[in-house]
Amino acid sequence: MDFQNFRKLTNKISSNLEEVDSNLEELANGHGFSKDYAMNKLCEVDRLTSNSKNLIYRQNKNLSKTSEFYNVLDGFNQDLNRAQLKAYKLYTDLSQEN
Repeated sequence: MDFQNFRKLTNKISSNLEEVDSNLEELANGHGFSKDYAMNKLCEVDRLTSNSKNLIYRQNKNLSKTSEFYNVLDGFNQDLNRAQLKAYKLYTDLSQEN
């Protein structure tokens, strides 16, 4: 992988992660949202995290684990895993509400 392609990939993943974090923060702080709105936001979070994780997986399978590119992408993957966990917790809380 060359540096330009790596930069494009990391910019895309970083942008997705920022949007995911923004959506999760909005949901965590905004208790007045309808259940449908919150579920749509969680679906969007799931779509963005899944797409980003797929991009990372496709690139990492071709990289050495000692590569700097691999380490950067692995860091993004860990951030995405944390975001998915937050989304799951919000989903379970939302599902338990009547």
